[in-house]
Amino acid sequence: MYERSKLRASKLYLGVWYHTELKKWRTQVRRHGILRVIGEYDTEREAGLAFNSAVRAGDKSMFLLSRINFIEEQQGETASGNN
Repeated sequence: MYERSKLRASKLYLGVWYHTELKKWRTQVRRHGILRVIGEYDTEREAGLAFNSAVRAGDKSMFLLSRINFIEEQQGETASGNN
C-alpha cells in the first residue's frame, strides 16, 4: 500500500522522493490520478536523472510535463534503477 508518510520530497529535483523505510530515493509521477513509480535509486541525483529520462522517452499519456530537472549530465552517464 502507498503510504505518503514514508516519503519526503526532494528539495532539488522534481518527481524525486526519499523513502524513509527503504532508505532509497524514489522517482515517481502522478498523472490523472495514477501513480507510476519509475524506480528506486541510491542517490538523489540518480533519481533526478531517471525522472528526466522517463519524461524524455516515456509514455506521452503519463509524461505530458513541460518541466524536467536541470542537472549537468556527464557524457556517457545513464540512470539505472535498483528495482
